[in-house]
Amino acid sequence: MTSILISGGLGRLGSALINRLLHNNSDDRITVIDNLSSSTDILEIPQDIRESDRLKLIVGDVRNQQLVLRILNENSINVIIDCASRASSAIDRSPISGARNAMHGLTHVLDAVREYGQIQRYVLVSCQSVYGVSECVESEPLAPTSWRGAALMSCEALLHSYVISYKLPLAIARLSLGVVDGNLSQRLEGVEFSKFYC
Repeated sequence: MTSILISGGLGRLGSALINRLLHNNSDDRITVIDNLSSSTDILEIPQDIRESDRLKLIVGDVRNQQLVLRILNENSINVIIDCASRASSAIDRSPISGARNAMHGLTHVLDAVREYGQIQRYVLVSCQSVYGVSECVESEPLAPTSWRGAALMSCEALLHSYVISYKLPLAIARLSLGVVDGNLSQRLEGVEFSKFYC
């Protein structure tokens, strides 16, 4: 059984992930933490999944490290998918506070992960805006030209420092804006998620 925490999980991406993961993996359990500060797509999650005992929704903020640590312990979390750091609407509304909140939240989650010590995989969901105007090729240097891209690049750098310093099993998934902005559920058809979190 995989026990997954999705931070910022009530947005468009998180809702699509919840649907796909719970439909495809009958043993998975998902805990969602979301502070409801950005748009939520909870109604995109079918009622049978919302009412399932395999899904737990927690209204809370990832900047509360003790809450995150308690969630990890109480739910025996072994995989985290971080959608909270890419809360683009918060960054677009106020670049300074949006970026500060993203970094602050990520730092608290990573410290909770380090203290917890039982995470098998942590995936930071980023996007192609970290590349700026250069081609979206992993070997290209990051050169963001937007607030969102700069904030996400900073989060990626922080994540990298935790990998180096603490040997944590962390990864980055840079999604194309076409995947995120289109009909995500349809675009995720056929994707084998076990490749991403096992």
